[in-house]
Amino acid sequence: MQKLITGRTKTLKATVLGLLDEIETREKLDLQILNNIDDNLFEVHSSLSNFNGATIKYTFDAIESQNQEKRKLEKKVIELEQEKRREYLECWRDLKDLRRELLFAFKQYWDLAKKREVLFEK
Repeated sequence: MQKLITGRTKTLKATVLGLLDEIETREKLDLQILNNIDDNLFEVHSSLSNFNGATIKYTFDAIESQNQEKRKLEKKVIELEQEKRREYLECWRDLKDLRRELLFAFKQYWDLAKKREVLFEK
């Protein structure tokens, strides 16, 4: 019986450590993804700033072309902001699930520790 409980204790400890590692990895991944999105946003905003400061050509075709390019850049900003919100939400969901699993593993570990204490008290 003691070997069984000891084996289960080791398994639960490994589970807890694995879940902690997964949480840390997901948080690092989130940070990396958000930094990449922010870098892309910076580039697009820089392009928009350069675009707004550029000399406007006064032919209809040139003005229309510039307006189309500006709309593309503005649309890209909106898409990147949406991607950023999706990442926040996905990360929150992933971490919520991982933390729930972690708490469940901790509860099992503590329950097993209590059983071990009762069964093998000297």
